Amino acid sequence: MTVMQMGGKTVGQWVILIILLLIVASCTSSPSTPPSATPIPPATTTPATFSPTTPTPAPTEGDATPAVDIPPFQVVYTCGQRGRQLCLAEASGEVQYLTSLPSPSRVTAFVVDPEQRWVVYARHLDATFGEELWRVSLHSGEEQQLLAFDTSHAVSSLAWSPARDCIACAVTPLEAGPPEAPAGMEQDELWLISPDGSRQERIIPKDAGESIGWRWLYWSQDERFLFANRFFPDEIRAPTLYALDLNTRRLQRITENTRLLDQSRDGTLLLGSTGEGTPGQLWTLDWPTTTVPVPLTPQGWSDTDARWSTDGAQIIFASTQHPYSHSHLWTMNSDGSQRRQLTSGAGREYLPRWLPGDGDNYVLFLCPRHTMWLLEVETGKTRLVVEEANVDYVPLQD
Repeated sequence: MTVMQMGGKTVGQWVILIILLLIVASCTSSPSTPPSATPIPPATTTPATFSPTTPTPAPTEGDATPAVDIPPFQVVYTCGQRGRQLCLAEASGEVQYLTSLPSPSRVTAFVVDPEQRWVVYARHLDATFGEELWRVSLHSGEEQQLLAFDTSHAVSSLAWSPARDCIACAVTPLEAGPPEAPAGMEQDELWLISPDGSRQERIIPKDAGESIGWRWLYWSQDERFLFANRFFPDEIRAPTLYALDLNTRRLQRITENTRLLDQSRDGTLLLGSTGEGTPGQLWTLDWPTTTVPVPLTPQGWSDTDARWSTDGAQIIFASTQHPYSHSHLWTMNSDGSQRRQLTSGAGREYLPRWLPGDGDNYVLFLCPRHTMWLLEVETGKTRLVVEEANVDYVPLQD
């Protein structure tokens, strides 16, 4: 068999040469790179962003979500059936009884002194429809009787003076035994009593005229005036707010169908309607510079239970737009602008009170079924404080 030649070389030689070239090329080529997984970027933490809705859902029974950084506080309130006792609750929810009145006795009114040492309260007596005035220490629990009567009397509208040296109250003589008319329908008397009960003085205004009752007593900051509402026996004249000058004993008429709810540090009065004439309205009044109140409530709304913030820049209140709907908590500027709804639950929220000493960021308020809640204004978070409270309560700074 003849071997073929190509260019002086045999076919076999060419085949061997090509194989050698392929081997060399394979050895000298760049090594292949294996496929790599797509790199995972390092984990990053994005701060959570909160966009609080307005209004904030109101608490429901069983909701006890705590607000952050709750300051320590205490609250004095009437507790038990029909507000029979005085209780003191801590921020932790711990509750202690300040009184232990036997049934059917009960606490009918109380006031806390500005230094938060004593609570003065009216005690409904067991055997009669009369009342006595007592005080109890917030620190030791010591009790002392301040005012008692030979006959049945009712004591109401307690107000402690800013200088802590005097308590004003309305004292109503009652008939022996159960009165035919409710307490307060007789002729009321204005009394001033020292905190230890050693001094008692009946205030008789000059030219007071006829009146049934004195209610909602409130001291001016300089203690010169005692604000009070007068109720008249003819039922024609509306309840009228007066300022009683304690130096001259003369009455100065302010407005009708209003009551004094609060007073700011600069002396501006915050007025609310008495429920007659123009129900559910709020006003401010720079008295005695002017006698014309400035309305705060928009048409078609009903505002109640208002209180100044500590700095006087804001007002917190309960409000509703429909007569038969539930009220919720709102804030507004001192001139009525920037109304902001804080809660919007299915139940009624009412009687808000700023927590003292926290920079106006926390508010206590009541809900149906006698529950008391704490609201953090900035975040809208709430916390259940007391499961059984009555309308009367006073927050304290711990």
